[in-house]
Parts: sequence; structure tokens; C-alpha cells
Amino acid sequence: MSARDSIENLWDRATPVGPLLDAYHAEVLTDAADRIERRATQLDAVWLRADQIVDALRRLADPTKVARMQDAADTLAAPRGSAEPKPDPAADADRWNAQYPVGTAVFAYPGCRPEDDPKGTQLTTRTRSESSVLGGHTAVVWVEGHSACISLTHVDPRPETGGAS
Repeated sequence: MSARDSIENLWDRATPVGPLLDAYHAEVLTDAADRIERRATQLDAVWLRADQIVDALRRLADPTKVARMQDAADTLAAPRGSAEPKPDPAADADRWNAQYPVGTAVFAYPGCRPEDDPKGTQLTTRTRSESSVLGGHTAVVWVEGHSACISLTHVDPRPETGGAS
């Protein structure tokens, strides 16, 4: 009998349900961790950081560590000691616009870059807008043949070949 079945069977009685709820909570989190781990392995999606998500879920499922929920948040945080300066998306957009006019030939990676996922899509295209800042946090550009903007970190200028693109 699962923890959920136990809770449903005892709900109307005067039985304390706290321990049963804790068991159900742990069961749900462990199941979610198992499913995420299996799916990430199937997709070969290292870039998802699924291992860190699974680790955080397993920590939360352990009742002895629930009091230290900050541990789970730390698992997903940036590595300590990475004192990189905050990016300035407006400056990135300005640099791009100064160097590459609208119509520049580019390789664009809408999902993720090939070094992050070799199965990712590469578009051979041209820019159709100047770069701008999306949501105050990401420098983006629009390209021909794709309906959404793409982060400048996912766009590489390509040499002109002289032929049609």
C-alpha cells in the first residue's frame, strides 16, 4: 500500500496524518527525480543540468534534510567562487549593432549551441533586425526563417560566400 493509499484510508479517522503526509511527500519527490533522470538520459540532455535537479529533489525527499531546504537551492546556484562580472546586455546589443548591420549572414542556434547538444538545430540565415534587449536581461536578434528572437550567445556571424543564402 502506498503512502497516498494510507492517507486516504485514514483521513476520516483520528489517526495523526503528519508522518503519512511526510512519507507521501518523499514518495512523490523520489518518483519525480526518477522520471527526470530517466528522461534526461533518454534525451542525452546534459545541458539541462538534470543531475543537479535530481540531486535537489532527492535531498528534499529525505526527511532528515527537509529542514535544510537551502541545500537544494545551493545545488542549483552558480558555483561558488565564480566572480564573473554581470553581463551588460545593452552593451552587447550595441557592440553587435556597431559591427553587424541588418542582413548580416549568420549561423543561428535556436535551441542550444552544438557544443551543448550536438543534436541542436543550426540555421544558416541572415539577421532581419538590429539587436535589442529582451526583458532587460538578454541581447537578442531576429533572423530570417525563424519566428522568435535568438540570444546573441546563440548567433555567430558567418563569412559571405558570394552565392545565395
